[in-house]
Amino acid sequence: MIKKIRFLLMLIAVAALLLAVQPAYAEPDVDDHYPGRNADNVPVDCTITIEFDEDMDEESVLNGITLRDGDSRDVSGEVTYDSGSREAQFKPDSPLKYNTRYRVRVSGTIENVDGDNLDSYYFYFNTARDAEVYVDDVKIVDDTIIVNRSPVNITVDAPGAEKVLYSGDELENRRDEYYLPDVLLKPGSNSFSCTVVYEYEDEAGNDTEATLTLKKTINFVNIPGEGATATHDLKTSKKVSVFDKQLTIEFPKNYFFRQGLNADQSQQMAFQLEGVYNVSGSPAVSYLFHIAHVPRQGDEYRYHRFADVDPGVSAPAGASMTLPLENLNEAAFSTVTVLYDRHDGVYGNWENIGGQTDPKKKTITVPFKGFGRYVAVNRLWNFQERDMENIPFVQYLWAKGIMSPLPGVLPGQFGLVDGNGGAVQVSRGEFAVMLAKALGLQASDEYQGIGLFSDILFINDHSFGYNAAGYLVPLARYDAMYIESLAKNGLISGRREQDGRFVFRYSDGLTREQAAVSIMAAAGLSVRLTGERTTRLQLARQFKDQEKISTTAGPYVLAAVQKGYLERYPDYTFRPAQTLTRAEAAALIYRLMESKKLL
Repeated sequence: MIKKIRFLLMLIAVAALLLAVQPAYAEPDVDDHYPGRNADNVPVDCTITIEFDEDMDEESVLNGITLRDGDSRDVSGEVTYDSGSREAQFKPDSPLKYNTRYRVRVSGTIENVDGDNLDSYYFYFNTARDAEVYVDDVKIVDDTIIVNRSPVNITVDAPGAEKVLYSGDELENRRDEYYLPDVLLKPGSNSFSCTVVYEYEDEAGNDTEATLTLKKTINFVNIPGEGATATHDLKTSKKVSVFDKQLTIEFPKNYFFRQGLNADQSQQMAFQLEGVYNVSGSPAVSYLFHIAHVPRQGDEYRYHRFADVDPGVSAPAGASMTLPLENLNEAAFSTVTVLYDRHDGVYGNWENIGGQTDPKKKTITVPFKGFGRYVAVNRLWNFQERDMENIPFVQYLWAKGIMSPLPGVLPGQFGLVDGNGGAVQVSRGEFAVMLAKALGLQASDEYQGIGLFSDILFINDHSFGYNAAGYLVPLARYDAMYIESLAKNGLISGRREQDGRFVFRYSDGLTREQAAVSIMAAAGLSVRLTGERTTRLQLARQFKDQEKISTTAGPYVLAAVQKGYLERYPDYTFRPAQTLTRAEAAALIYRLMESKKLL
């Protein structure tokens, strides 16, 4: 029994010895590969590299590596093997598809030089998503997009890209999105081209670049529409024509935007349309037009400046702007006007600037007042005074911003009659302002303090004047500027006081005689000036009270009656010292505008 045990122990020892001297067997394996397992954003023109840990049989390697796409379809390509580096490469015959998951299979039929097979091995990777181009966050599909804005922001979404080049310059990278801001477009077709650069490892293991050229077309239609934008540079033309030529501005020759007294370094302006329904209590009959100055900082322009902020840059008077209107009934055009809210930091401070309508062209033309917001509205009469003589003229002038309700009247009242039912008289100041607005006159922006008249002031962007009691009181904001402009144009005058002051007397009533002089001067019609005797004879033939008409005013009274601006009373009197009522003043201004084709 002991002998048997010894024999078994001897056999075990011999077996252990044999195992100890026999080399360990290990199958060949994949040591490394590119792309890595589950790699993302792999370039579509990459070469797949597989590195083995042993010397492999070349023929088995060439036949044992395959590539399939996400639909399990084989991808054709060439396999090579370098025995020195133990590296196999699979180069597809054509670029791979974007945004696709691929599987690389290393077959178990591959063997090393000793004939040992490796275990079947596979790995997946995902190619880069095709670079996409966005215009103002809208993707370009089928290489073309239609926009109604300029400038636009262009974004190139290129995951895995090393960089994106536009005109040779690298675009700013924002998390795989490459950004090109404020691209100016011309109306019609605009070509956009950029180069996407990918970096990968080539067959030799060196870092190399692959490029993808993107070519897109951006069609700028430049027509009126919600959110539409456009730009214009006065350096190229003094005539603005945007939104399919429907918004136009004509600037005088040698006109420029000013910073102080000098030309601003930027002469660019930007436009944006906004659809609105109601503005300041009146229905809108056009888009709201935002017009802004485009400031320049270094070599760059800041185009998106439509907020109500004082730009610090002025647009002098002298330009004329025409806005398109909706398809209105022709009768509505008489009460269509333009409201203007200047960029001064006070949002919604609307000013009625009137406008001359053209029912056939469906447009309204106004003076260009500067940067801010413009909108055409239909001002509907909402006052109690309706069935009165001359009320249609009052309604028209109110709609156009030429005439305003009398300050201090009750809500719903316009101030044509007083509490006793008597007609309210027009003051010299109110008539002068109405006349200046009707003619489109306004003093220069530099007017400050006391002008021609010592009793009219313009201080801190507001008007002041002395009332009948001798107290300095606030007037409507720009009244002083209108009066100053009328005086400079020789359409009104004042009188010299005993203390030497030249005063206008804003609160005094306007006599019919004074109205005749002003209206004939404003009409620009010739007045026949004859000797005093001849004038008196002519006056005596028409008026019983001719002796009350001053000699200097006589020719103007004769002309005003002859041209139909003023009328003789049924009793053949003119009543030169009688003050004009507000309604009569409205009729007089309306007739003037009609004769000068300003309606």
